[in-house]
Amino acid sequence: MTSVDRASQIAAMVRAVTARSHGGRGKSSAVRTRKTDAQWQGSSLASLIAARVSAIDAEDPQRERKVFRAFLEANLLAEYGEQLVADPLFGTMVDAVHEQMEASEEIAGAMKEAVALLLAPSPPRT
Repeated sequence: MTSVDRASQIAAMVRAVTARSHGGRGKSSAVRTRKTDAQWQGSSLASLIAARVSAIDAEDPQRERKVFRAFLEANLLAEYGEQLVADPLFGTMVDAVHEQMEASEEIAGAMKEAVALLLAPSPPRT
């Protein structure tokens, strides 16, 4: 399976689990939010993820799990809108999505690959 296939599979699972976990709010509101919320686009998303990952202690035994959770949270906020951060059920939704992803052997493997990429040293800038 190619990494594109895995990425598509992860994205599909995130959308499906999120829709069930967050009251069935569908893609249409997400599309509207994404188009109007430029803060969470492109490099802003990468910067958010990098900041969250760098804040996780390198000695933390749960570091890899926390790194993926930070990645997942940032992507859910990018997909469904920054306003979700204030929703008291957002953390519960992230937990549900994360647990379902971990339960799939194939997705769990892709998650490990994502964590490895997130924790890889940045190439020096020239």
